[in-house]
Amino acid sequence: MISRTRLKIDSWVQLLLAIGSLAAWATSSVVLALCLLWLLWLWQTGSALELWLDYKHHSRKPYLLLAPVLLVLALFFTFGKLLLAICAMVYIWHTVRDYQVVLRRPRSFWEL
Repeated sequence: MISRTRLKIDSWVQLLLAIGSLAAWATSSVVLALCLLWLLWLWQTGSALELWLDYKHHSRKPYLLLAPVLLVLALFFTFGKLLLAICAMVYIWHTVRDYQVVLRRPRSFWEL
């Protein structure tokens, strides 16, 4: 079972990297925005791999199949970076939604 702490940390790191990337892009610091976007991609790929391998979380498998394609597109095409950002936002939404599900889960038998 996925712990609350693990999902909470994962959600916060992803949100901070995404907000930092958007803020850097808004202030015309394109290099910093791209670096933060790549860090977000790395974090999410590692997170998806851990969730899929350790917890058999099947909703992360499509992201793992899409991550190498996004990497190639982002390296060679300008629109690939936009696709990478869109996919990152979708993944953040999935993580926050999973965190909300875990928060509603009873912690012990006595809470049922």
